[in-house]
Amino acid sequence: EVIKYLENNGYKVKKIRQVAQSEKALLDKTQLLMVLVSLFVLSAASLSLFSTMITSVLERSREIGLMKALGCGNGRLAAIFLAEAGVMGVAGGIFGYFVGLLLAQFIGMEIFNVQVSVKPEVFLLTIAASMLVAFAGSFLPVLRALSIDPVVILRGE
Repeated sequence: EVIKYLENNGYKVKKIRQVAQSEKALLDKTQLLMVLVSLFVLSAASLSLFSTMITSVLERSREIGLMKALGCGNGRLAAIFLAEAGVMGVAGGIFGYFVGLLLAQFIGMEIFNVQVSVKPEVFLLTIAASMLVAFAGSFLPVLRALSIDPVVILRGE
């Protein structure tokens, strides 16, 4: 009866459930957008690391050939390049965490006027994700390094 009375007097009335559902739909779309942006950024980071690692392999092909000729096994050679990728992943993860934290604090204060809480598990998740991206981006360059034939490389071909 109250809703009918208010609507008859020119007021626009919505049930709380309708408002909550529309807010949930907006939040779901925003969350989907954030996931897509995150996937794009992770893909770009992986491609960037891929280009860095493939350049490193191409520049050091003579060194790789020499190491293989002197008896360096594929496992040890892969470990060298994966360690390099791991260092880049950890450094990128630490830098990305702190830049993201500063941006989150800035956006939280400027737009929502709230302080963003810091959770230690997010730091570990960021490092783990950056390591995963680093290893995924260096997979093909490591295979390229393992496929180098020392005889061909040292002969100068």
